[in-house]
Amino acid sequence: MSGSQDPPQYVLIASDAVRGPASSTLAHPAIIHYQYADDAPVNIIPQPGGQHTILVMEFDEADPMGRPTVRSLSEDVVVSGIKVSEAPGATARSPGTEGKSTNPNMYVIETSIKTPSSL
Repeated sequence: MSGSQDPPQYVLIASDAVRGPASSTLAHPAIIHYQYADDAPVNIIPQPGGQHTILVMEFDEADPMGRPTVRSLSEDVVVSGIKVSEAPGATARSPGTEGKSTNPNMYVIETSIKTPSSL
């Protein structure tokens, strides 16, 4: 990784698709793919026929402690915001991780399903 920001370990998706905007459900992403600015380009877009939601979280290398930007590459999902907070228990170290740097933040990406009239 070329910047000083460690990759996020705690990522949740808040979707208002099930119960409407007044209530959100939290889910852990099925796959997290880390792609860095100095990595070779990789095709991360799923093949046609799959029902995948692709969200891209980008960190600004000039401001490694700043809030990341998040966008959706999926036609039916929009990102409405991101909440960043310290992850409970993230500062506690597991055996064997002494001296290793980790990102102590929890990222909750807020999403909504586009309605047919907005597609």
